[in-house]
Amino acid sequence: MVTQTLSTVPMVVDVHHYGGDTLNILVVVPAAVIAGRDWDAEVRANREAVDVDATFDVLVGNTADEWYLQLPGAVVSELLATKSVVVRVDGKPVTRYVGVYDAQVSAAGLDPIQTLVQGTLTIDLDVTRR
Repeated sequence: MVTQTLSTVPMVVDVHHYGGDTLNILVVVPAAVIAGRDWDAEVRANREAVDVDATFDVLVGNTADEWYLQLPGAVVSELLATKSVVVRVDGKPVTRYVGVYDAQVSAAGLDPIQTLVQGTLTIDLDVTRR
């Protein structure tokens, strides 16, 4: 007998981004899955964190199946200014924001709720800042 596992865990897409730049994550999902549903997409320091560090704007893409999770450059800069940590990369100190995100759709938070994507979010401190 062959044992199979059905996983309903959403796709993991880890994002490594550059500070101050607008972050756009393309999510492709059939229009029928999204129809009549609201998006919720948040960033937190870790999965257990109560506080939301940032909320993605959700923008329509070029087709009915394309959506963009967007953190404007000002929000990315704010994460670095207020929530960054210093980590060691190749033995050198690097200032970064490190957190997690996910994006889900639902009818005003009611069932059925479906998380479409999840992952880590790492943002490196940029050089040019305005």
